[in-house]
This record gives sequence, C-alpha cells and structure tokens, in this order.
Amino acid sequence: MKILDTYISKAVLMSSFIVLFALVGIFTFFAFIGDLSDSQVANTKIIDIILTSTLGIPELAYQVMPLAALIGSLLALGAMMEAHELVVARAAGATKISVLQVVLKTSVLLMLVALLLGEFLAPLAQAKINELSFKSDRDMGTANNKIWIQDLSAFVSIKAILPDCKMLGVNILELGSDGKLSQSIYADEASCSSEGWILKRVKRTSFKGDAYNSSYVKSLVWPTELDFNLLGLLSLEPQKLTLKELSLYLHFADEDAGDFQQWSQAFWTRIVHPLSIILMTFLSFTVALSVSRSSSVGGSVLAGGALGLVFYVLNELVGNFGLVFNMNSVLAAVLPSLFVLFLTGWLFRRIP
Repeated sequence: MKILDTYISKAVLMSSFIVLFALVGIFTFFAFIGDLSDSQVANTKIIDIILTSTLGIPELAYQVMPLAALIGSLLALGAMMEAHELVVARAAGATKISVLQVVLKTSVLLMLVALLLGEFLAPLAQAKINELSFKSDRDMGTANNKIWIQDLSAFVSIKAILPDCKMLGVNILELGSDGKLSQSIYADEASCSSEGWILKRVKRTSFKGDAYNSSYVKSLVWPTELDFNLLGLLSLEPQKLTLKELSLYLHFADEDAGDFQQWSQAFWTRIVHPLSIILMTFLSFTVALSVSRSSSVGGSVLAGGALGLVFYVLNELVGNFGLVFNMNSVLAAVLPSLFVLFLTGWLFRRIP
C-alpha cells in the first residue's frame, strides 16, 4: 500500500503545483499589464514594475493555493478514475477512507508550503514593494497618504513610514488639561530611540491664550510609548498582513474603534485560509469519485470548479455582510467553509 500512497501523493502534488504555476503566471501577467498601463500616467520605471510584479508572487501564490489544490487534485484523481486506477486499487482492498487519508496528508504538505509563502516570504517581499512604492512616490513628490493616531493627550499624523523606524512629515498636536491646543510640533523626519522619537528639523509652536511662540531646532526628543511596528501596520491593507502582524494590532487596538471589525475578520480569515486547502482537497476527492464514474476528467474539473466558485462567492458575500452588519468575526470567517464541509461530507457518504 505504500507504493499506492506514494503514487497518489506524487500525482496530487505534481498536478497541484503545475496548476499553481499556471495560475500565478496568468495573474502575474495581467497584473503586470495593468501596472504597465498605469505607469504611463505615474511615470514609473519599467524595472520597478517588473520587480513589483515579481515580489508579489509569494502573496499571490498563497492566496490561490486553495484553488490550485482543488483543480490539481481534481485533475490527478479524475485521471486515475478515468484510467480505472482507483477502481483497481479499491478492488484490491483499498477503502475510500484509506485513499482519502492519503489525499489529506498530501494536502497538509500543500498547506505548509502556503504558510511558508504567506507568513514568511510574502512579508519580506511586501516590505520591498513598500520601499519601491515610496521611492517612486517620493521622486514625484506624491507621498501624502497620512496616518493619524492618538497618544494620550496628543494627536500624531505621519506622512510616510519607512523601514528601520524612520518617519517623514511628523506632526504632533498636544492638548492641555483644558482640552485646548497647547503645542504644535512639526518635524521633517523622525527616528526611534529608547527615550522616544528623535525629531529632526523641528518647528515648535506653543499656544497660550491668544498668543503663540514659534521656534526652530535641529533635533528634539519626544517621549512616547507608541510602537513603531504597530504604526507600520496602519499603512497596509489588513488582508496582506501576516497572523503575527494582525495579532499585534488586535492586541493593542481598541475594540470600539471603527476599523476593528475589519482587522479582526482579516485575522480569522487568515487562520481559516490554510485550512481551506485541506477542505478543497477533500472536496476534490469527493467530486472525483462521484462524477468521474460516469464522465470524463473535464466533467470532474467543471463540477469541482463550480463548487469552488460557490465557495469563493460565499466567502466574499459573508465577509462583506460581516463588515456591514458587524457579525461575529469568527462566524464570518468560518461559515462558508462549514457550508462546503457539510456539503462535501454529504457527497462523501453517498460514495459506495
């Protein structure tokens, strides 16, 4: 049976990776074409577009891995059913449970590959993409996506956040005990230290009643406990962050904040996503054995692809409903997978 297990695992893995390379290649090509069209307006260099498209491959591969696992497994198992290989194996004593166990073990390997791509390689690539994006914006003088955050009695806005704890265009508005503006500090750039932020080229304005006093200094230490790593997350899309980064935000964020639901749902969706790879291979096994007995491999792929499309649509619908109606984040992330799991389990029980 070890020979049969190895044969099935190799077939599923090879087919899934071939589909993954094809999907990543197609999506990367269309993304490159789209960026190339935008570059004519933004005056972006071709080499930067190529680098951005290439660096986006790990995150893209992570996102499409469930679809690749579904289609790849359908192709491999459907071909075995069409060639009567699984029929012979089951006639020789292999049960549908034992074959399913082999397929699920193989899906765990695909899940580990996805985690390696999404949780380790993609963040490194995303950091480089952010550097390239900021460099391009700075060259054109358009880096103006400000970030606002509150620190005790002060409000802080940051024009741009760079790697290695560097910030540009830092504006600090401090309030007095009466709730009125007492001091305004603007620095061209800032960096981190153990004592707080080191502000450089600072314009400092103090307010007292109707009077104010302005001064300029080369550098100034502003004491704060704001976590730079947390600030860096605010400039990114929650869907592109890792579990570690999302958990860091949720640990410090206020549950009453307006965007907390979005971040919480992104966190649980990130947890469910790798597990959906196992679910997709379970679905492919069930569809292959149910459909391929009376049709070709194409029929299996078509049926499985339709169910995969239903899963994708459900994910989007439930996710949007969760944000609009403030649903429980765990329920919004898990509900589509539970629906597909129950459907797959029902189909699996009908297989003789």
